[in-house]
Amino acid sequence: MIHARTSCLLALATLLAAPGGLDQAVAGKPKVAPVGMITTITDPLVRQVVQRRDDNIGNILFTGTFSGKADGFQARSTLRAGMSGIALNWTPLIDVSIVGGNFLGIFRQPAGGFYDLQIRPVYQGQVGPAVTVAAVGVGEVFITAGQSNSTNSGAPTGYIPSILVSSFNDGPFRGINPTYPGASWQYGIDPQPAFDRTTGGSAWPTMANNLSVVMRVPIGLYSVGCGGTAIVEWLPGYVKAPTAVTPQVILFNRLTNALNYFKMRSGVRAILWDQGETDNDDEIDPAIYQNNLATLIYESRATTGVPVKWMVAQAASVLATNLTERSLLEQAQANVTDGFATFLGPNTDRIGIPYRLLSPGTGLPEHFNAEGLILLGTEWGIDVFNTPNFLGQGFLPAQ
Repeated sequence: MIHARTSCLLALATLLAAPGGLDQAVAGKPKVAPVGMITTITDPLVRQVVQRRDDNIGNILFTGTFSGKADGFQARSTLRAGMSGIALNWTPLIDVSIVGGNFLGIFRQPAGGFYDLQIRPVYQGQVGPAVTVAAVGVGEVFITAGQSNSTNSGAPTGYIPSILVSSFNDGPFRGINPTYPGASWQYGIDPQPAFDRTTGGSAWPTMANNLSVVMRVPIGLYSVGCGGTAIVEWLPGYVKAPTAVTPQVILFNRLTNALNYFKMRSGVRAILWDQGETDNDDEIDPAIYQNNLATLIYESRATTGVPVKWMVAQAASVLATNLTERSLLEQAQANVTDGFATFLGPNTDRIGIPYRLLSPGTGLPEHFNAEGLILLGTEWGIDVFNTPNFLGQGFLPAQ
């Protein structure tokens, strides 16, 4: 018995001394290399709002770099204090791609937030250390476009929207570079990060605030507008000359860059279009305006492959002396809508002279004062929320 016991102990000692040790002996396979670690996260961004899909879930894109070993990634979400939504425990990312030390994948998160998100690598059943991205929401995202009343040309309102409102800042290249280097999200107060460098007030914080209250989800805004522009300047290939505050730009490319960028990030709900005063002042034939606007809407969808919804404001002139010309241009704007993919928005011309500022150049009423912007934002919110089919299923770009 003593000799037998001694033989067993010697065999165990030999086993422990062997490469791989007891782990290899017990598992019957080589020891697993340790899981790696995430080194950078480039998506999502802090305060980002991701468009929810028809199933009320947003496809949150994670991209970044890692070191060491990884064959997958997991993420989880926790609700920030006072926020509404559904937090998820550790869940594998889907559609994961790993190339060298780079990765991307999708985390499907129910609407709500803002959430704090954690992500960690996985390798052969092991999990690595987690990193956190703070304050990511899933809700409604809108691109705002057009001329000065779509940017910050009104009087500062001092309006403080809900903390659920975020604005996208497209970085130092101002949306001309389609990869948006240096992009970020920020609290959605005015001034909106605008291409034309306007620094006054806009209607968008009021609209977004009201939507966040009734819909109980975060609202994301991205302004691609440019003051003083005519409809022809938004058509494909039109090169807008540089000004004192804007570089040379093809505005159509800027718009489609936005759609393509967000297409990879669960999409946008719609483009909100507010433009027409320049064409009214230039006495453009309403039929030509209608054709150009219809072309812009069609080409925005065809070029990007994104069947994005549009909501078009009626905007021509606030001056009572131009009622006939104004009504013809307003009708041209209404004529491009179909109630299916393109929708009629507020009539901005009816927000009259008492709600306007006088133009320094002409002395005529033009942009909105603070009261006018609050009223306009309220009307945008009413139309977005109440227009049949606008928030209904369909026409969201990413799958």
